[in-house]
Amino acid sequence: EFELYEQPLNLARGKVATADSYVTGETPSLAVDGFVSQLVDDSWDAPADSKWHATATGNKWLRVDLGSAKSVLKWVVHLAGAGGEDPRFNTLNFQLQGSADAKTWTTLDTVTNNRSNTTNRNLPTAKSYRYFQLWITGPSNYPSDHDARIYEFQLYGPEVLPTPPATFTEVLDAFPHHTKTLKLMKYDSEAAVYFDQDS
Repeated sequence: EFELYEQPLNLARGKVATADSYVTGETPSLAVDGFVSQLVDDSWDAPADSKWHATATGNKWLRVDLGSAKSVLKWVVHLAGAGGEDPRFNTLNFQLQGSADAKTWTTLDTVTNNRSNTTNRNLPTAKSYRYFQLWITGPSNYPSDHDARIYEFQLYGPEVLPTPPATFTEVLDAFPHHTKTLKLMKYDSEAAVYFDQDS
């Protein structure tokens, strides 16, 4: 049996991202481009270094403008280890903050002494803001390293019920001009199915 479900929408993907600082070629926009690493398929290859990387000392921030207020319940951060780097470079202490005007910030969740490659957390209740940011107070677990490395910053709204599953035949019938060969790919940290190009 083949089933196809709608994936949750990452509200931060492709939105305007800014930061207090960054390394040339490792800009804030790369933390919201939908790619975590180069481990994707065929022509969907990610950039060689798809992360935001900041080397300035002191606290750091990575900010996303959703364009208008959006309700967020779940947030996910893919850190250095998720991108194939030494896990000791994973960001240690950080907060999720929200703001209506990018001036006054409210702390929504706090992570301390992190050792995981990916942080996946739910807020107690959904919070609605236009701007969300990572406020980083502890850069990494590596001695003497003060850099921040964020491969992907993702925001999700309240869960919605999945669409009814499609049978394999229904999927093929929906794309009559494509070959019937399917491939599995990883995009935006979610598994997805796509067709080969027309035969």
